[in-house]
Amino acid sequence: YGLDNDTRVELLRPPDNAGNNILHIAAQLSPSNHLSKISGSALKMQREAQWFEEIKSLLPEPELVVQRNNDQMTPRQAFEVSHEPLRKEGEEWMKYTATACSFVAALIATVTFQAIFTVPGGTDENSGKPLLLRDGHFMAFIIIDSLSFFASCTSVFIFLSILTARYSFDDFIVSLPRKMILGLIILSISISTMLVAFITALSASMRESPKLVIPMKPLAGLPIVLFLMLQYP
Repeated sequence: YGLDNDTRVELLRPPDNAGNNILHIAAQLSPSNHLSKISGSALKMQREAQWFEEIKSLLPEPELVVQRNNDQMTPRQAFEVSHEPLRKEGEEWMKYTATACSFVAALIATVTFQAIFTVPGGTDENSGKPLLLRDGHFMAFIIIDSLSFFASCTSVFIFLSILTARYSFDDFIVSLPRKMILGLIILSISISTMLVAFITALSASMRESPKLVIPMKPLAGLPIVLFLMLQYP
C-alpha cells in the first residue's frame, strides 16, 4: 500500500482509550465514499480483507493480533463483526453472478453439443459421413466448436465451485475472486469461439458463394467490440 516510515510509526501507536490497537482500528469498515469507488460487494470485501492483512503484517509484536479491547474483542473478532453485512452482500453478489454465468455457459454447451451432430452441409445417406469432411472450413468448425463446448463445460464447473464455497472472510482474499475471474475468462473464450464457429460453419455451407460470407465475418466481432466499449467508454 506504499506506506512510508513516518506513516508506519504513526500506525503502530499504543492502544486508544477504548483499548483498540491499530489492528482494531483497521478492522473497522471503511467509509462508504471509499467503498463506492470499488464495483461489486465481493471486490469491496476483498479490499477490506487485504487492508486488514496488510496492517497485520506491520505489527512489531505478534501478541497484538490477539490483544483484546475494552469490549473483550480481538482485532479478528472486531473485523468479522463490522464486516459481516458486507460479507453477506459479497456472498449474494457472488452467487447471483455465478448462477447467471453458469446458465449462459450451460446454454452454450447445449448449443455447441447439438451443432457437432448437425453438421453443415449434411451427411451422406449411405455412409453417414459428413459431405464436407474434406473441406478446410468444416474441419475448422469441428475444432472451434469443440473448443467452445469444452470451455463452456469448464466454466460451469468453476461457477459451481463458487456456489458451493464456504464464503469465509479469508475466501474473499484470493480464492473466490480468482475463481470468478477464471470462470469469466473461460466463459468469454467459449462465447468468442462460438462466434468463430458460426462463421466457419457459414463459410463451409456457402463455399460456392464466398462473397456472401465476407460481409458476415466482421459481425462476429461486433458483440465483443460492443462489450469492450460498454466496459471502457
